[in-house]
Amino acid sequence: MKRGAVAVGLLVLALAVRLSATRAEQGPGELGRVIEVAFKAVDKARGEPRPPVHKHDHAQIVMTPSALDFGKVAIDGQAMRVLQLTNPTGFTLTVISARIESRCFSVSAEPAALPLAIAAHGTGTLTIRFRPVVEGQCSGRLIVDVDSAGGRTGQVSLKGRGIRP
Repeated sequence: MKRGAVAVGLLVLALAVRLSATRAEQGPGELGRVIEVAFKAVDKARGEPRPPVHKHDHAQIVMTPSALDFGKVAIDGQAMRVLQLTNPTGFTLTVISARIESRCFSVSAEPAALPLAIAAHGTGTLTIRFRPVVEGQCSGRLIVDVDSAGGRTGQVSLKGRGIRP
């Protein structure tokens, strides 16, 4: 009975992945939902429920600090801050993109480029640069997308003030 249940589960999972690929426009969480359906089908066929998933296994990546204030920076100068990314889960998470909604700021992954794999309970870093080209306040948002079954996104607010040298 168990081999049959596993075969049914694998078939449902293969169909779910194929369906998810054809419906990708519905967003990154779609694959997670179809995989959950596949697991439920296996559980039903086996007659055994899966063990409960711990709350921390669904946590988003933790970004510290949650906001970055660069203070006053001379026009055409720059300031850098490091953002720590912590994976609180029991499995590897991959940062697939990090983008900033502002022209005053830029982001890079350290020590390598994205995608950035962060091991279970591990950390990684992003370096954020503020380089004002005009005088005045500048604000923005860093958006980090994590590749996981549920499709996770985290945000950090950014601000700084460009001043005359």
